[in-house]
Amino acid sequence: MPNFELWDRSFYVEYDDNDYWKKSSNRIHFHHSYEIYFLVENDISYFIDNRIYHVTPGTILIIPPNTVHTTNSISEQTRKRYLINLPESYVQPLLNIRPNLLSDLSTYPIVFSGLKRIEITELFKKLLAEYNSKTPDEVMIKSLLGELLVTLSRAAKNQKETDQPSNVSAQKMIRISNYIRDNLQTDITLKLLSDMFYLNPSYISRSFKRELNISFSEYLRTLRIKEACRLLNETDISITEIALKTGFQSCTDFCRVFKGMIKLSPLQYRKNTKT
Repeated sequence: MPNFELWDRSFYVEYDDNDYWKKSSNRIHFHHSYEIYFLVENDISYFIDNRIYHVTPGTILIIPPNTVHTTNSISEQTRKRYLINLPESYVQPLLNIRPNLLSDLSTYPIVFSGLKRIEITELFKKLLAEYNSKTPDEVMIKSLLGELLVTLSRAAKNQKETDQPSNVSAQKMIRISNYIRDNLQTDITLKLLSDMFYLNPSYISRSFKRELNISFSEYLRTLRIKEACRLLNETDISITEIALKTGFQSCTDFCRVFKGMIKLSPLQYRKNTKT
């Protein structure tokens, strides 16, 4: 099962150029912070909240909190990227000046080319160098973050919605994933989806693997646990009722899957999010 790092709410910057991300435990996930993803080299496919994007080098994606997302390789080459995990609280002084600084960011890929791409790359390099220095200066880090966020906010104003994938398999998978998201309370099976969409169950299973590099059951569990987290955080309804509302057959089964993913029991999660 995926290992959700929901409790790593700290700010961090990293650069990655290995294939660790392809492991199943690091694929589909969601978290409480914003994620700023800058692809430096080699194309990837990025699934974000029921949309699939073909991402090319020079592209930045902003993933809002509590948004299910996963990457998938397009070639055998290793992708290289920068990633910033950004809790809203970390840039609260900037939000006091400009309250919409984060909410105004585009949820569509922002592509930088030419001189702008060089400038944005240098900005990420400076952020990473300061973050990894022996005596990182928080003022410098937040100054660089402010520059980055303003740059992205300005670029987002001219950003247009990216077209949905043209291949038939991806389009069918998106329609199926939309149905799953809207019907989590029901007993969703491959047989049900097969009857609903007039597709062979094995075709549906292969489509999830091919387009998202995850299994159908992994995707279904992810959405159910994400919805359970929302209900635990935003309501006071019982754990048993939440289990039923998210499509689990029993409270025992729900608690087992929840703790396997989140590393906390539902009650512990509720207590921590409400304190």
